[in-house]
Amino acid sequence: MKARPLAYLLASVSLLPPALGDDSPRRRVIEQKSVLVQRVLGDSPVAQRIAASGSDQAKTYLSNAAEQYRRAQAHAAEGRLEASEAAIDEAMVLISKARQLAPDRIQIESEQRVRYAALLESTHGLLASARRQGARNPDRAAPPEIARGAELIARGQSLAGREQFVEAHRALLAAERELLAGLPRLLESATLDYTVRVDSPEDEFRHESDRFVSFRRLVPIALAELKPAPDAMRLSEQHVQRALELRDAADTHSARGDVRAALGALRESIEWLQRALTAAGLAMQTAR
Repeated sequence: MKARPLAYLLASVSLLPPALGDDSPRRRVIEQKSVLVQRVLGDSPVAQRIAASGSDQAKTYLSNAAEQYRRAQAHAAEGRLEASEAAIDEAMVLISKARQLAPDRIQIESEQRVRYAALLESTHGLLASARRQGARNPDRAAPPEIARGAELIARGQSLAGREQFVEAHRALLAAERELLAGLPRLLESATLDYTVRVDSPEDEFRHESDRFVSFRRLVPIALAELKPAPDAMRLSEQHVQRALELRDAADTHSARGDVRAALGALRESIEWLQRALTAAGLAMQTAR
């Protein structure tokens, strides 16, 4: 059957006709659903957006929704409430499909801004970790990925400043990949040098705490980027859980003034984070 013009169908919708002597709960539910559908199919921002969109499929869905709405009206007028409710439910499904193909531009921009903010926070955290480790080891050259990551973050910020959020996302995701490749090597090299640069066990504990935070930041990024198999992902998450338990133990020892025990637990927690990264698919040196 050839579909009627969308404008005609939308203009022809009206509220569900009353059924004399019928005030059943089912009837009231159908009427409530019908009011919602009628509001969308009428001259609503949703209908206008879909009608003005370049998606023929979205327009077809909306046209079919209007047809289903008219059938619901006809069935209700005949007292066939089951058929009426089935038709109105189908109209709601079709409207939902149409909205997905013609999303609200303001909503899209809002979602893009939220994603950009999350990516920027993540990459800034990784870069800050890299710079802290670099400051502790000024004589050791940082992996080149760190500088490339910083450049990509700056590019992403510049693109976002011009409202080019899709391109900004790409730049920040690329920055994550660079930092994901470079930061583990920087952290591992720090294990070779930190002992000659700390002034006290307390300073050593702070240094290891920074390494813990940096490795912890890497794990969710590695899982998202490398997409390991389900079994590997579960193993990685189990390793992280063990690392967090040991980190709590380290804090408990530290609060009691037992720095030696705190350092032992903290170093072991870092080893479990390294195992988590290895399980995720990131090449790591053997944990010491």
